Amino acid sequence: MKILIVAPFVPWPLAHGGRIRLYHLLRGLAESNEVTLVCLSEEQNPDVGDLYDFCRQVVTVFHKPAFISCFWRFLTGSVPYNAVRFHSHKLYEKLTELIRIRDFDLVHLETTHIWSAAAFCGDLPVVLGTQNIESKILRQLEQRCTNSLKRLLYRLEIRKMQQFEESAWRSCRLCLAVSNDERLEMIASGAPADRVITVPNGVDLQRFVLTPRPGGKRLLFLCGLDYHPNMDAARWLLNDIWPLIRRSVPDASLMLAGRKTDQLPLPVDAGVSGLGDPSDVPACFATADALLVPLRIGAGTRLKILEAMAAGLPVISTSCGCEGTLARTGEHLLQAETPAAFAAACKVLLSDPAISTNISAAARKLVEENYSWRAIGLGLSNHFVNINWEKDKHGIGL
Repeated sequence: MKILIVAPFVPWPLAHGGRIRLYHLLRGLAESNEVTLVCLSEEQNPDVGDLYDFCRQVVTVFHKPAFISCFWRFLTGSVPYNAVRFHSHKLYEKLTELIRIRDFDLVHLETTHIWSAAAFCGDLPVVLGTQNIESKILRQLEQRCTNSLKRLLYRLEIRKMQQFEESAWRSCRLCLAVSNDERLEMIASGAPADRVITVPNGVDLQRFVLTPRPGGKRLLFLCGLDYHPNMDAARWLLNDIWPLIRRSVPDASLMLAGRKTDQLPLPVDAGVSGLGDPSDVPACFATADALLVPLRIGAGTRLKILEAMAAGLPVISTSCGCEGTLARTGEHLLQAETPAAFAAACKVLLSDPAISTNISAAARKLVEENYSWRAIGLGLSNHFVNINWEKDKHGIGL
């Protein structure tokens, strides 16, 4: 098949979950299909890494949205802000040109943010790849916001995003949900059940190999702090969770890794260090004895949990952090919802190597059996091949 994939970002370097997901789906699809990638970029000549090794063509479209213009269109129109800011006439022109000169079989739009591009795909069937339910995250952010004006804007964005998402789910020829839970939510909102499939996040099992723990008491928090849910988690960890962990395990230390973690004000003499963005995540995992995931806001699934499980790094997470996965608490990870529960779980893992080893082995097995990126990508490719795209080809309601 000839597949045109359109994304609001360049899937390189592999610095965050969205890029990682798209990169590996591209690789899987390209094994038996001809793939062309078109993506927006805030850089004129972005680094595209090894994308040309498996894509027939990679087209980047420079796009730097102007906040005032986007905000005005958000206030006066029906489209949510997080879709307005990805509107690009240059992108739409490039799509129209490519579809005119190339005989594509389908178009895959990655994330709901760029759904407006579906109007420029002619009569080609459109696949929508989602990475989470955006309105769900926005609703959680609104609930934790204390600024009245911001809460009002959140509510406006939630209403518009929910309408935008639900329309996209119903209109696309096929919708890819990141978890079974989100698939069911999409169907409950009116998406046809036979047009929504689950394509989970995964792990590169050759990159993340089972590694023995160092046997110390070093805890790791891995998150980019340029994303609000991660910043909320970091603040909760430092202000409420970490003091209890230190009382429970006085010689424990905490490493903060990820974008902007080296710029975070840290408590003095509290055993906390900010490492910044690690260039080698598996090596970062190898220095830790457990991964803390104190997320309170989120949707979809967390790649870092699956990667840690593949590497044999025990995970302690909130239910929000590990939602959408098959991991069971006490078997594949430990679950904690309060600062006291995090402290208790840390004490168990750091004081009993047998428990840590058993959880690591079970988690690795779970990932090997369910979350290999290669298997996920090939499975999606087979699904594309087996669909009768001609049936209802013109049935995309835009």
